[in-house]
This record gives sequence, C-alpha cells and structure tokens, in this order.
Amino acid sequence: MKKYFLLFLFPIAFVFSQNFIQIQGNAVSATDQKPLESATVYLQTKKDSSLVDYTSTDKNGKFSLKIKANQPPTVLKISYVGFKTYRKELNDYSKNIVLGNLLMEEISSELDEVVVKADVAPIKFKKDTLEFNASSFKVAPDANVMQLLKQLPGVEIDENGKITVNGKEVNNVLVNGKPLFGSDGKIAIQNLPAEIINKVQITTTKTKEEELAKEDASGNEATINLTIDEDKNKGLIGRITAGYGTNERYEASGLVNSFKGDRRFSVLASSNNINSTGFSMDEVFDNMNGGRNYNMWSNSDGSFGINDMQFGGNKGIVRTNMLGISYSDEWLKKKLSPIYTVLYNNNEIINENQSQIVRFLPNATTTTNATSNNISKVDNYNFSQDYNIKLDSTSTLNVAPRFSKSIQLNNRNYEAVTFNENADLLNRNKNTSIATNLNTSFFNRLNWNKQLKKKGSYISFQNEVSINETDNQQLFKSLTEFIATGAPNDERDQKVSSTSRRTNVNFSGNYSTPISDSASIGIQLSYSQSKQKDALRTLDFDGVNYANLNEFQSNNFASLDERYRTSATFRLRKKKTRGAISAGTQWINNQNEGLYLSENYQENRRFLYPSFNTWLSSDVGKNKSIYFYGSYNVNLPSARQLLAITDLSNPLNTIVGNTDLKPTEVFNIYFNYNNYDYAKKSGIYFYGGGDANKNSIVNFTVFDDNFKATTSYQNIDWNYNAFMGGNWSKSFSKEKNKYRISLGTSMNYNFNKGFINNEMFTSSTWSITPRLYTNWNVEKMFSISPFYEYTYSKGSYTNYVIESISNQLHKVAVETTTYWPKNILFGNDFSYNYNSNIAEGFRRNFYLWNTSLGYEFYQKKLVTKVKVYDLLNQNLSNSRTITPTGITDAEDLILRRYTMFSLTYKLDKFGTKKGEEESFFDEE
Repeated sequence: MKKYFLLFLFPIAFVFSQNFIQIQGNAVSATDQKPLESATVYLQTKKDSSLVDYTSTDKNGKFSLKIKANQPPTVLKISYVGFKTYRKELNDYSKNIVLGNLLMEEISSELDEVVVKADVAPIKFKKDTLEFNASSFKVAPDANVMQLLKQLPGVEIDENGKITVNGKEVNNVLVNGKPLFGSDGKIAIQNLPAEIINKVQITTTKTKEEELAKEDASGNEATINLTIDEDKNKGLIGRITAGYGTNERYEASGLVNSFKGDRRFSVLASSNNINSTGFSMDEVFDNMNGGRNYNMWSNSDGSFGINDMQFGGNKGIVRTNMLGISYSDEWLKKKLSPIYTVLYNNNEIINENQSQIVRFLPNATTTTNATSNNISKVDNYNFSQDYNIKLDSTSTLNVAPRFSKSIQLNNRNYEAVTFNENADLLNRNKNTSIATNLNTSFFNRLNWNKQLKKKGSYISFQNEVSINETDNQQLFKSLTEFIATGAPNDERDQKVSSTSRRTNVNFSGNYSTPISDSASIGIQLSYSQSKQKDALRTLDFDGVNYANLNEFQSNNFASLDERYRTSATFRLRKKKTRGAISAGTQWINNQNEGLYLSENYQENRRFLYPSFNTWLSSDVGKNKSIYFYGSYNVNLPSARQLLAITDLSNPLNTIVGNTDLKPTEVFNIYFNYNNYDYAKKSGIYFYGGGDANKNSIVNFTVFDDNFKATTSYQNIDWNYNAFMGGNWSKSFSKEKNKYRISLGTSMNYNFNKGFINNEMFTSSTWSITPRLYTNWNVEKMFSISPFYEYTYSKGSYTNYVIESISNQLHKVAVETTTYWPKNILFGNDFSYNYNSNIAEGFRRNFYLWNTSLGYEFYQKKLVTKVKVYDLLNQNLSNSRTITPTGITDAEDLILRRYTMFSLTYKLDKFGTKKGEEESFFDEE
C-alpha cells in the first residue's frame, strides 16, 4: 500500500517543484483603444510552431499565460474577428513578462468567428460553438481520436471512459455532422485515426426540435462533431483483428469505413467469447475489461449499446457475434440527408449465481440462500433510418423510423431456502423453466419546422409513434415446500403464455415569436395516448400434454392513458444568460380494464393537473457557468396496481391491486457549476439534484409463518432521493513529462417509506464515493496511471429489528504502459478490490492483473500481441447491495484467466493519388 501511496504523491508533489513565469498583457483596438474581449491568445515555438500555451482575453482585454521558465524562443499571437493577427517574438523567459497594451489593427469584418482565416489559431470561439484546430495539438502519428481529445483544453476522459467538456458530459459524438454506429461515439472515437480530423467542434446538445427551430439547448450535455480534412475525406480506414488463446478463448473483429465527400459507408463485424465489445484501438489492453467494474468505453459490465441493442458484457460468460452496416449521404443537392444503420447481434450467455438475501421485518429477520444457473441465447435485429429533408428555404422535415426484433431462448434452474433468525427452515423452493421470448418494436419520430417571415418566428409539429409487442412461451416446473406450518406443498407443471402490446402516440404543435431582441413567447398544444394490453394464460399438465386451463393463474389487463396539454413558454436569450419557463395544464383520461375468473374489472378516472418545467443557463465569468433545471410530472398507477385482481403466478408472493391508489406527483431539480481555466489547465465542477414523490406507490406486504408474502399497494407521501458530486482536475507538463491529477466525489441519498407486516417502516440509505486518479506520461517512453476509489454506504431504519447497517468498498489500481524499445508495447493493468462486510461464504477481496506485450511492424500496419487476462486467476464478481428492505450479497460466474495471441492489421488509405486506381467503394 505504501508503494501505491508514493505513486499518488509523486505527481502532486511535482506541481510545487516547477518554476513558472507569467506573461501578461492587454489586447486593445489600435483605432479607439477599446479592449477586445474573448480574443484568442496563443504561444508557439519559433522553431517548429508547436503550441506551448493558449488562453483568451477577459472583458477588459486582459490575458495571462503561466508557463515554465527558460523556454526556447517563442512567438506570441493574438487573433480576433475583424483584426489582423498580432505577432510578437519572446526570447527571455528568466522573469515575468508584462507587455502592457498590445494594439490590434482592424481589417475587413468576419461574422461570428474570432480568428482571422489567414492565421489559423488553435481555438475558435463562436457564439454557441467551441472549435479546435486539430493540427495545433500534437499526438503520435498513429493516434486515434480519443488520444486527440485528451489533448484539448477542458476535455476530460476519466478512468471510466466518460468524456466531459468543461464539466458537461458528452452524450453525442458525430462525424461530419452524423452519427457512426450510435450517437454515443464509442466506436468512432476508438477507431478513427486522429490524422484525418480537421476540426473538433463542441456545442451543447440539442433535441431535434431545438435543432430545427434554432433554439438554445435546454439540456446541459455536450455534443462533439469531428470534421474530416477535405483531402482525407476520400479513402478507406480499417482495422481487422484475430486472436486465439487458452481455454478455447477467441476473438475476431473488423471495422472498415469508406469516405468519399458526403458519402460514408461503414461495415463492422465481431465474434468472441471473452465478454468483449470487439472494437478497441487500445494498442495495449485491447478488450481486456470487465474485472474492475470500470473500463474504457463500456458500461460497468463491459458492454455498450447501439440503438437500444447491447453488445458484450452481461454477467456470466458471453459469446457474441455481431454484424453491422451504416450508410450516410447527401442527395438532391443536399436537400435530402439519409442515414441507414443495420445491425445483427447474437449472444449466448452462461451464468451461475449464488446469493444471500437478508430481509428486515419489524421484529425479526429472514435469510434466503439461493443458487441458479442460466443459459440464454439471443438474436437481435435492428434497422434504423434518419432522413433530414429541406422542403424549401424556410421549412425542414426530419423523419427517423426504427425497427427491431429479438428472439430469446432461456433455460434456467433455481433453488432457494429461507430461514428465520433462529436458523429454522421456513420454506424451500425449486424451479426450472424453458422459455422462448419474441419481442418486436417499431418507433418513428417526425419533426417539421417552418421559419416565418418575422425573424425568429416559427411554427413546428412533432409526432412520435412506438409499438412494442412481446410474446413469451414458457414451460415451468416448480416445487414449493412450506416447512414451518406443514401446509400443503405447491407443485406446478405448466405451460405459461404471456403476451403484451404497448402503443404510444404523441402529437404536438408549437408557435413561437420574439417579443424583443432577447426574448420570445410560445404556445404549445399536445395530445398523447398510451395503450397497454397484457394477457396471461396458464395451462396445467394433465399427464399427457398441457391442456387444462388454470383460471386462477390466468388474467387479462388493459389500460388507456390519454393526455391533453396546453402550455405557454417564455424564452430568454441574452449574451450570457439563456433559459425558458413553460407552464400549463394537462387533462388526463385514464381507463383500466381486467378479466379474471370470468369477472370483469373496470376503473375509469379523469384528472386535471398542472404541467411545468424550467431551465436556466448562465455564464457567470470567464469559462464559468451555472445551469439549473426543474420539472413537475404525474405518473399513473398501472392496471395491475389498480385493479383488485389476484395474481397467483408466484408461489411465494400473491399480489392484489388497490382501487384507491392515487397518481404520483414527481418534483425534479438538477443544477451544476462548471469552471475551467484554460491558462492553468485546471477545471472544477459541482452538480446536484434529486426528486420528491408525493403519493408514492409502495408495496404493502404481509408475510405468513411460512414466509409466503401477500402484497398490495399503498400511497405514501414524500419518498425522495438526492445526489451531488464534484471533480477537480489539473494538467501540467515539464519538457517531455506530462501529468494529470483528478480528484472527485459523488454522493447519493434515498429516503423511502413502506409497509411490512402492517407496520410502516422508514429507510434512509446513503453513500459517498471519493476517488483520486493521477497520470504521469513521458512522451514515447511510458505512462503510469494510479487510481484509488473508496465507497462508504449506510442504511438507517425505523420499525425494523435492525437500526442500521454499513459497508465499505476499496479499489486500488495501477495501469502502466511502456513504448520502448521502439515498436514494443508493454502494458500492465493491476487492481485490488476489497468489500468489507459481505456475508460469510463470499470472498471479500481479490487481485486482478492483466498484462500485454505487443510488437508493431510492417510500417506499423501490423501488430502482433500476446496478452494474459487475470494473470493471478483471482477475478471475482461479488457485490453487496443495501436496499430499503434488506441486504443482498451475490456472486456471479465471471471470466477468469486466459492467454491469447492475436494479430491486427490496420488499413489507412486517404485520397487518390494520380494514376492510382480507386477502390470499389469509390465507384459511382
């Protein structure tokens, strides 16, 4: 542990050992001596024009650059719209440099941009977009876009792979304005080489409606758009990998992109049995993830999603095959912009699970020990389209239909026993099931916008339709023994058919017009309809086949939720403050029907509620901003919760609806503060929020002596949850050494009420997770990244036999990579995990060590590699979860040690030289 501590201290101590000087000055107009705000100031070496540092001027035209002393000769440049680029050579860096007023000479005006085209600066500040010139930031010749993004000021990529820009989380990554296999950009950023990128444009993410209406973004997430150099926007980019290892582990993947102007054609394919997404440009670790609960460019289980389809990951051992095609273009003189994506995914998941569930009661506790094994095979098909159609100079139509289908086969065996606090056996349950599930869904989004004659005025129309159908056929056998009272066993041998159809339709129209140069008002009318039909049909085995209808375990539910909304919106758009407030009414028509034991059940109700949401974004200083969002909504109880129909499908839990349930009113807030100092390469952000639920619908559960439950539902006031967190980071360098420190924390709090055995309980659960990440990188030599994370969780209760419980989780990790000797890549990823209070029988700690050795050759187009996953063969998937009603400790089957040998071929072919034949991808 002392060694890890020293690794953390080294880069922190180095901050205070560096000798810096400051360059200060004022950018003013030579004509009238007025200060120039937001001018771009940057320092380049005189020798090769490489970027040393950069900043922007404040409202008084002042700037300050803090750089290390004894620099080689440099050139200071200042760029501003409508002015010639100012240049001044600097040679003496032995002391602070005070330049005073620097006079900028005017030239012809250029709108919006703050950089003169004759001299391309590293950064352009536009009114709603921050644009980086990719060539101003040095990366290795074979670097990918991810490595380029890490060099940009304000852009942070944390140890989990989450991208933030000045504290805003990036949720949308585009290539030439269009997504590549999903808007999250994971595939694009990992697989596109940095050398083809011309500009990186960053803006706040807009909805399609906001984009067409040219409104300010109401959210607080960021979009990155990668534009490709014109001379490189024609050619092929590809990567093909194949590997085989011990324990019959294998992987194969390929991704090929063809670019030609506005046309882009991409193909990806993958097959592996190592729980991998299959697509990574990490030259060292490839897809060796999933052991530490955090890994680059994936979810916590190693998976990622495209158009609602999941690839890789999942608990257990996953075998994945996938094939995808994406095509985008500009047709009819750019009046029609189509995007097509076709994806097929096949998964086989094998999992074994053991768990211990301790349930809290007013005067006792019970413990359930369970084991299960599961084999699941899934085929997913997905076809999505997106059309942007310019109808004329004032109106645009966007249509985005999507179709998906999945077929799942599932085989499951489950056993559980439940004891009381005296270790007396209460019940025993054993069941097996073989199920086939067919799911089909269709979704379409339509947005139309027309700009009116009055500047800033528009009318718009939106329509969304979604249809989801599910058909589940299951052979189910179970035996439930009620030991405590000696009641008759519940034995079942059944064929269970469950079907569901959900349809959602939404229409909305909007008219907006300005009332001043910085404010506008709008009127919205909308209608939404949500229909749901569920049918459960259970057939008992009669000794020959499944022919006897079990009416007690068969039922039908149907519901209709219609909402008519009218609202008015006030929008504010000033230079530094933007926001909107929308308020109105919603009329709700709710109809619920059910059929059980040949008896019809019906509950029809009407409600009138307000509707409200607001947001505000304000720039409170140089690169400082605050954001606030608030909303009010109403959630209705489902037909199953509302109708007094008895559900006997679970032998250990009988469920009955409650006709007296009220709708739940939900109040939600969110805020954040962002501050990034370009000059100091330091950023800090805070965030927080939560929701309060009036008339929450909670379970009302009563257990009998066999610990068999009867559950209904009740309304209860003011269940709520809250969260907050923050992060501070700083980057700095000395010669070829680069350092980064990131210190953050996150906190969650949940307050819940419920009913157990006719008594109300309260539960307060909270957790806090501080984390520290550091990185030391020596160019072309090595990189070392220590990481530490600590999580403390606690639950406090009333009206339980137990008053409180807590848990601690420690994670320590070190990732090292060396790049020497030349063409040799050697990496080690080592971590230690400790879970303090997990139950006996579950291991509390484990080490995970992944290592890789690679060799690049054939002009770095080929990489051969040997890697070992879980070198110590200790990897575990243990977890402890504290809930309002108990504690769950669980362990799942997880991937263990294997060795793999692989070969990767990289294809990079840009443009078409004279006399060179075009590929078949470039044919007209």
